[in-house]
Amino acid sequence: MEAKSLVCAAFLVVAASLPTLVCGQDTGCGCTAAGTATYNFEFRAVWTVPTPPSSAHWSWPVGAAHSACTVVWRNNTLASRGVQNVAETGSYSAIQGEFRAANVLSQFRGSLIYPGSGSTSASFTVNRYYPLVSALSMIAPSPDWIVGVDSYSLCTGNQWTAKATIPLYAWDAGTDSGLNFESLNLPTSPHQVIAPLDSNSPRSTSFKTGNPPVSLGSFIFTRTSVDGTKNGTDPKCSKCQATTTRPAATTKPTTPPPTTAPTYSVGGACP
Repeated sequence: MEAKSLVCAAFLVVAASLPTLVCGQDTGCGCTAAGTATYNFEFRAVWTVPTPPSSAHWSWPVGAAHSACTVVWRNNTLASRGVQNVAETGSYSAIQGEFRAANVLSQFRGSLIYPGSGSTSASFTVNRYYPLVSALSMIAPSPDWIVGVDSYSLCTGNQWTAKATIPLYAWDAGTDSGLNFESLNLPTSPHQVIAPLDSNSPRSTSFKTGNPPVSLGSFIFTRTSVDGTKNGTDPKCSKCQATTTRPAATTKPTTPPPTTAPTYSVGGACP
């Protein structure tokens, strides 16, 4: 077996499990901003670990604008098949299928960053009913490690955020038990919940960099325009109920998440 890196061939379309759907709350997290806003997404990736692998790179960052009905990935929950594929191989086919099944407003994908550090960008739209953005990219090569943002709201009250910069940290997807960047495939059975990687984590020997965790770059969201004639349609959480196929998280992390984990990247503005 070879160490996990990006799959650079045609992707196989697999049966995708839906992202977890959270119902019974305001789908727009209290957003009252008018119109449909277009944002530029930029991923600035930086290898800040003391000894990066010789083939260090980043997978195609992939994300979506969604309502509070949908959780793409989240600390202390099990990864969907799509998230697992991104984390283990960089493949984005399954997670894009999950986005479509969850009826997200828009989705986006950046370019492969190879080799080492670099940046890539894409654009997407949000509205008052779908003001949240989630995105992730594989730290490559690695067993199942990602950087990402979970349900970050680009709306505050009746205003669209002009610019947001989200520092990125390493996360373990809980699907492979390798401990370093170039570990051989070692599937985790049963899967563990997603958890942060830092010097206290038993899931990695590659991030013994102390606390607080070392940032691996940032996701930058910049508003580029607002179309005031398009307000969108409320998806209503009742449409989301009883459609999830992801099992509930029953396996707890070996150690609790460190208190230094960035709370703004693991819950967004709508708990």
